[in-house]
Amino acid sequence: MNNSRNKETVRRLYDECLNKRNYALLKELFSAEYIGPNGEKGPESFERTIKPLILAFPDIQWTLEDILEEADKVAVRHSLKGTHTATFRGLAATGTVVTNTGMALFAFKGDKIIASWTETDRLGFNQQLGIVPTELYPVKPKP
Repeated sequence: MNNSRNKETVRRLYDECLNKRNYALLKELFSAEYIGPNGEKGPESFERTIKPLILAFPDIQWTLEDILEEADKVAVRHSLKGTHTATFRGLAATGTVVTNTGMALFAFKGDKIIASWTETDRLGFNQQLGIVPTELYPVKPKP
């Protein structure tokens, strides 16, 4: 196991696949055994998961803020920024520039990704798009 190689694989995923839209590289980075968040298999399942976001926010770019590794796993903390110019999950384009943060964990077998899990600030994302009010519990002034 070569951990620095695993970190480089994750960097390439963000820099070359996500930011530069080089989806052909997914087959090099992901194992055919890869299982996506909804149980789908193969490198194409990662593309199917991320593509609706990229289509709705075509200028979206990810920044790796931190990248850590332990044994056969690589963890990242990332941020993203993109403009909502097409329908996303039933919401028509708003023209809103959205910023967001998240963390992801990638599991490796050999030199390829076999699983991944991502957590993002969905509340903040939906608030920026106007789906959820920014003031969920208004503070009442003391009498």
